[in-house]
Amino acid sequence: MQGLTRFALLLLPFVCVPSSLTAAPTPLSLKWNQLAGALDGRHVVVELKDHSRIQAVVTSVAASGLTLQVTSNSHPTYRKGTAEISRESVAGLRLVHMRIRGRILGGIFGVLGGIIAGGVLDLAAQDCDSLFGPCRPANRGLQVTAAAVGIAIPVSAYAWGRHADRQEIEIILLPD
Repeated sequence: MQGLTRFALLLLPFVCVPSSLTAAPTPLSLKWNQLAGALDGRHVVVELKDHSRIQAVVTSVAASGLTLQVTSNSHPTYRKGTAEISRESVAGLRLVHMRIRGRILGGIFGVLGGIIAGGVLDLAAQDCDSLFGPCRPANRGLQVTAAAVGIAIPVSAYAWGRHADRQEIEIILLPD
C-alpha cells in the first residue's frame, strides 16, 4: 500500500495545479471596422449590455452590428440559428481559441494513471503473499474501487485537458 501512497503523491501536483495559473492571452484592441477580418468564421462569446452572453460563430460584421450563427441555447432571446445583434447592444467580445495539446496529454496521462492506479488497487485486493504466490479470497469492494478509479482518472484527466485547451482572448473595442 506504500507504493500507492507514493503514486498518489506523485500525481498530486498534476491534479491540484489549476490551468488558470497559465498566462492569460494578450487582449486584442480593435476598431469596429477591423472586426470583420479578425472574426469572420471564428467562435466568439458576445457579451451584451444586459450582462448576458451568447456563444456563436461570426458570419459577418456590418457597421450596424453582427450577424451570428448562435451555437448555444443558453440565452433566452437568441436561440440556435442565425441572429443579428446591433452594435449598440454589444458590451464586449471574446475570441474562443481551442488547442488540442491538453486533451492529448490528459488522455495519455489519464489512461496511464488509470491503468497504474487501478492495477495497484487490484493487486492490493488480491491479498497475495507475493506477486506469484498463493492468494486468499479477493476483497470485492476494493476490486470495484479499482475499476472505478481506472475509469475515473482517464475521464477526469481528459476533462481537465479540454478545459486547459480553451482560451478566450478578450477583444477591446476601440472608438472609431
